[in-house]
Amino acid sequence: MILLKTKYGVDGDANKIRQVYKGNNCYIKERLWGDYYWYNKHIKIVNTVNPGYYINTMYSHSRMTFVIKEVPGVNAKTLGINPKFVKNLVNFVHSNIEETGPFGHGDWALENIMVNGNDMQMIDWDTCDVMSKEEKLKKAYQKLSRDYERKGLRSFDSIWRECNER
Repeated sequence: MILLKTKYGVDGDANKIRQVYKGNNCYIKERLWGDYYWYNKHIKIVNTVNPGYYINTMYSHSRMTFVIKEVPGVNAKTLGINPKFVKNLVNFVHSNIEETGPFGHGDWALENIMVNGNDMQMIDWDTCDVMSKEEKLKKAYQKLSRDYERKGLRSFDSIWRECNER
Protein backbone atom coordinates (compact mmCIF):
# COMPACT_ATOMS: atom_id res chain seq x y z
CA MET A 1 0.00 0.00 0.00
CA ILE A 2 1.17 3.51 -0.80
CA LEU A 3 -0.01 6.51 1.21
CA LEU A 4 -1.31 9.11 -1.27
CA LYS A 5 -2.77 11.78 0.94
CA THR A 6 -3.29 12.77 4.56
CA LYS A 7 -5.78 15.47 5.48
CA TYR A 8 -5.83 16.97 8.95
CA GLY A 9 -8.73 18.91 10.43
CA VAL A 10 -11.52 17.20 8.50
CA ASP A 11 -14.89 18.93 8.99
CA GLY A 12 -13.09 21.69 10.93
CA ASP A 13 -12.13 19.30 13.73
CA ALA A 14 -8.36 19.25 14.41
CA ASN A 15 -8.65 15.71 15.83
CA LYS A 16 -10.10 14.25 12.63
CA ILE A 17 -7.56 12.82 10.19
CA ARG A 18 -8.30 11.18 6.83
CA GLN A 19 -5.80 9.11 4.88
CA VAL A 20 -5.99 7.69 1.36
CA TYR A 21 -3.87 4.74 0.22
CA LYS A 22 -3.40 3.09 -3.17
CA GLY A 23 -3.68 -0.70 -3.00
CA ASN A 24 -3.84 -3.39 -5.69
CA ASN A 25 -6.72 -2.39 -7.97
CA CYS A 26 -8.31 -0.43 -5.14
CA TYR A 27 -8.05 2.60 -2.92
CA ILE A 28 -8.31 2.51 0.84
CA LYS A 29 -9.74 5.51 2.62
CA GLU A 30 -9.41 5.68 6.37
CA ARG A 31 -11.08 8.16 8.66
CA LEU A 32 -9.20 8.03 11.95
CA TRP A 33 -12.28 8.59 14.09
CA GLY A 34 -15.62 6.86 14.50
CA ASP A 35 -19.08 8.26 13.81
CA TYR A 36 -21.54 5.38 13.78
CA TYR A 37 -24.53 7.43 12.57
CA TRP A 38 -22.59 9.01 9.67
CA TYR A 39 -20.99 5.67 8.73
CA ASN A 40 -24.28 3.78 8.46
CA LYS A 41 -26.06 6.59 6.63
CA HIS A 42 -23.12 6.99 4.23
CA ILE A 43 -22.92 3.28 3.40
CA LYS A 44 -26.67 3.14 2.80
CA ILE A 45 -26.59 6.10 0.38
CA VAL A 46 -23.52 4.95 -1.57
CA ASN A 47 -24.85 1.40 -1.89
CA THR A 48 -28.12 2.84 -3.22
CA VAL A 49 -26.67 5.22 -5.83
CA ASN A 50 -23.47 3.36 -6.73
CA PRO A 51 -23.77 -0.36 -5.83
CA GLY A 52 -20.41 -2.14 -5.78
CA TYR A 53 -18.39 1.07 -5.32
CA TYR A 54 -17.19 -0.19 -1.95
CA ILE A 55 -15.46 -3.56 -1.97
CA ASN A 56 -15.43 -3.64 1.82
CA THR A 57 -16.04 -1.32 4.77
CA MET A 58 -15.10 -1.59 8.43
CA TYR A 59 -16.11 0.39 11.49
CA SER A 60 -14.72 0.79 14.99
CA HIS A 61 -15.12 3.59 17.53
CA SER A 62 -11.74 5.01 16.43
CA ARG A 63 -11.60 4.23 12.70
CA MET A 64 -13.79 3.95 9.61
CA THR A 65 -12.22 2.15 6.66
CA PHE A 66 -13.53 2.03 3.10
CA VAL A 67 -12.00 -0.20 0.42
CA ILE A 68 -12.98 1.30 -2.92
CA LYS A 69 -12.83 -0.33 -6.34
CA GLU A 70 -10.49 1.39 -8.77
CA VAL A 71 -12.52 3.22 -11.41
CA PRO A 72 -10.95 2.98 -14.89
CA GLY A 73 -10.11 6.08 -16.88
CA VAL A 74 -8.44 9.44 -16.35
CA ASN A 75 -9.34 12.15 -13.92
CA ALA A 76 -11.34 14.99 -15.54
CA LYS A 77 -9.13 17.63 -13.89
CA THR A 78 -6.28 16.46 -16.15
CA LEU A 79 -8.26 17.02 -19.34
CA GLY A 80 -8.52 20.20 -21.37
CA ILE A 81 -11.23 22.80 -21.86
CA ASN A 82 -12.55 21.83 -25.26
CA PRO A 83 -16.16 23.15 -25.23
CA LYS A 84 -17.54 19.90 -26.70
CA PHE A 85 -15.95 17.87 -23.89
CA VAL A 86 -17.12 20.38 -21.26
CA LYS A 87 -20.67 20.14 -22.62
CA ASN A 88 -20.53 16.32 -22.42
CA LEU A 89 -19.23 16.56 -18.85
CA VAL A 90 -21.97 19.00 -17.82
CA ASN A 91 -24.59 16.72 -19.42
CA PHE A 92 -23.15 13.81 -17.44
CA VAL A 93 -23.40 15.82 -14.20
CA HIS A 94 -27.02 16.73 -14.96
CA SER A 95 -27.81 13.05 -15.66
CA ASN A 96 -26.08 12.03 -12.43
CA ILE A 97 -28.17 14.55 -10.50
CA GLU A 98 -31.37 13.13 -12.02
CA GLU A 99 -30.37 9.47 -11.58
CA THR A 100 -29.47 9.72 -7.90
CA GLY A 101 -32.98 10.82 -6.92
CA PRO A 102 -33.09 12.35 -3.43
CA PHE A 103 -29.37 11.73 -2.90
CA GLY A 104 -26.51 13.82 -4.18
CA HIS A 105 -22.78 13.33 -4.56
CA GLY A 106 -22.13 16.68 -2.91
CA ASP A 107 -18.81 17.50 -4.58
CA TRP A 108 -18.98 17.72 -8.36
CA ALA A 109 -15.41 19.03 -8.70
CA LEU A 110 -13.46 17.88 -11.77
CA GLU A 111 -11.16 15.80 -9.55
CA ASN A 112 -14.15 13.64 -8.62
CA ILE A 113 -15.09 12.68 -12.18
CA MET A 114 -13.35 9.84 -14.02
CA VAL A 115 -13.48 9.75 -17.82
CA ASN A 116 -13.05 6.49 -19.73
CA GLY A 117 -13.69 7.13 -23.41
CA ASN A 118 -17.31 8.31 -23.61
CA ASP A 119 -18.13 7.00 -20.13
CA MET A 120 -17.92 9.15 -17.00
CA GLN A 121 -18.25 8.12 -13.39
CA MET A 122 -18.24 9.94 -10.06
CA ILE A 123 -15.64 9.01 -7.44
CA ASP A 124 -15.03 10.14 -3.84
CA TRP A 125 -18.52 9.90 -2.38
CA ASP A 126 -17.48 11.33 1.04
CA THR A 127 -19.94 14.23 0.90
CA CYS A 128 -22.99 12.38 -0.42
CA ASP A 129 -26.22 13.15 1.38
CA VAL A 130 -29.93 13.75 0.94
CA MET A 131 -30.36 16.92 -1.15
CA SER A 132 -32.93 18.67 -3.28
CA LYS A 133 -32.36 18.91 -7.02
CA GLU A 134 -31.85 22.68 -6.64
CA GLU A 135 -29.17 22.16 -3.98
CA LYS A 136 -27.41 19.59 -6.16
CA LEU A 137 -27.45 21.90 -9.20
CA LYS A 138 -26.14 24.82 -7.14
CA LYS A 139 -23.26 22.79 -5.68
CA ALA A 140 -22.37 21.30 -9.06
CA TYR A 141 -22.36 24.71 -10.73
CA GLN A 142 -20.22 26.26 -7.97
CA LYS A 143 -17.55 23.53 -8.13
CA LEU A 144 -17.41 23.19 -11.90
CA SER A 145 -17.45 26.93 -12.63
CA ARG A 146 -14.59 27.40 -10.13
CA ASP A 147 -12.59 24.56 -11.67
CA TYR A 148 -13.10 25.72 -15.24
CA GLU A 149 -12.39 29.34 -14.35
CA ARG A 150 -9.04 28.19 -12.95
CA LYS A 151 -8.40 26.40 -16.26
CA GLY A 152 -9.18 29.58 -18.22
CA LEU A 153 -12.51 28.57 -19.80
CA ARG A 154 -14.56 31.73 -20.22
CA SER A 155 -17.65 30.13 -21.81
CA PHE A 156 -18.60 27.81 -18.91
CA ASP A 157 -21.70 29.83 -17.89
CA SER A 158 -23.22 29.62 -21.37
CA ILE A 159 -22.45 25.87 -21.61
CA TRP A 160 -24.04 25.32 -18.18
CA ARG A 161 -27.16 27.31 -19.10
CA GLU A 162 -27.54 25.47 -22.42
CA CYS A 163 -27.32 22.07 -20.72
CA ASN A 164 -29.58 23.17 -17.85
CA GLU A 165 -32.40 24.07 -20.27
CA ARG A 166 -32.88 20.51 -21.47
